[in-house]
Amino acid sequence: MMDLKDLKSIDLSEHFRASEIFYSNQYKVVTIAEESPLHRVQLRLAIRLAHELLEPIRHQANNMGKDSKMIISGGARNAETHKAMERFNPIPPSQTSDHSFMNHYWPLGVGAIDWYIPGFFTQAMEVLYKWTIQNIDPELYGQIIIYPESTHSFIHISNPKSVLGMVGATIKIPEGRKQLVYTRSKGFEPFNGGV
Repeated sequence: MMDLKDLKSIDLSEHFRASEIFYSNQYKVVTIAEESPLHRVQLRLAIRLAHELLEPIRHQANNMGKDSKMIISGGARNAETHKAMERFNPIPPSQTSDHSFMNHYWPLGVGAIDWYIPGFFTQAMEVLYKWTIQNIDPELYGQIIIYPESTHSFIHISNPKSVLGMVGATIKIPEGRKQLVYTRSKGFEPFNGGV
């Protein structure tokens, strides 16, 4: 079984470590699967997420004027963290969340994270959200959702369902709505060009 020290030693990409995705600071628990074959698959999903999505977005944030460290506020979930979120989180977690990284409670979760950048308030996060939609091929991500009303405006981004083929699954699942905005008053709505 991997522990936090093990996860801190695994580089997913130049700027991201496995501990950022597979350790919940909020609940103080390692969320990567205990068994070796599954945690290797989960690491492959996280590496893809870091290289294809997080690194380009981080680079663009740095182009916006300062050295930006992305904070991953929501990474991989397991059954324990999912149950805790059901009790304590103001936004209920989905039973079919891509945050599961193919975990046992939702084996079709392809990997997702929630992130923000300290000092980037809602307007700057909206700029990064729009940049991502305009500059990253939609085939490279499953969903991107901005939450502009949170304490820290944050963005959710996931691998596309097509990555299931990368790990040997041949299931066809519709992507659903790709670009969304979440507000307390209206819930999830399609992005229409403005937040």
